[in-house]
Amino acid sequence: GTDVVRGADGIKRVYGFTTVPASGWIVYAGIPTSAAFAEPAASARRAALLGALSLLLAAALAFLFRRGIQRPIDAVAAAARAVGGGDFAARAPVAGPAEIALVAESFNAMVDVRVRASEELRSTMERLRAILEASPLGIAAFDLGGRPLLWSPAAERELGWTAADLDTERNPFVAEEYRPRFAEAHRRVVEEGRLVSFETVLRRKDGTAVDAWVSVGPLRGADGGVAGLVTVVQDLTERKRLEAQA
Repeated sequence: GTDVVRGADGIKRVYGFTTVPASGWIVYAGIPTSAAFAEPAASARRAALLGALSLLLAAALAFLFRRGIQRPIDAVAAAARAVGGGDFAARAPVAGPAEIALVAESFNAMVDVRVRASEELRSTMERLRAILEASPLGIAAFDLGGRPLLWSPAAERELGWTAADLDTERNPFVAEEYRPRFAEAHRRVVEEGRLVSFETVLRRKDGTAVDAWVSVGPLRGADGGVAGLVTVVQDLTERKRLEAQA
């Protein structure tokens, strides 16, 4: 058997003992516990140290991995905030893990499309403005509630009314007796979605009447439906005068 016993010299020892069969004697042999348990204790200490080092290494790797992901994500977020604030020159750096780099590339491509669309829209608006400025015909656009969306310089020259006047008074250039005709034209345009033209008499801001040829067409929204009306006005005063002289 075995046992741990403190000897007369005060040292704890691990004893092994057995009985000698021939004589019946009991033989003891012991070694100090410091020697008996030295290697297991050292192994336990090494195991504990190795475990601690492993945990530290895992924590360090996790920190570095997080930084490797977090930085590219923060960069994409910063670029998105810059673009949202109107800085369309901002781009996200294509860096980090493949998934984050793909997100950055997609974000940059989206901003490029947005910039091109804005430039095309700006160019279209500039061409439209040039056409309106040069057109000898009065051109106006109204939403379905009759609120003015556009009032060209020629319309202002022909009738004297300004865009600000139209904000305070609904269709002041249409005399009361001609309003039913305009209302019918507007109804047909909205319901049928096609151009309606007719001759009428309009009212200038100074109160004088002007013979005019009016064409009203649909202004379509993004969904293709009629969202408003476009009106083109041609002054017939000179033609009427020449016809009267003929």
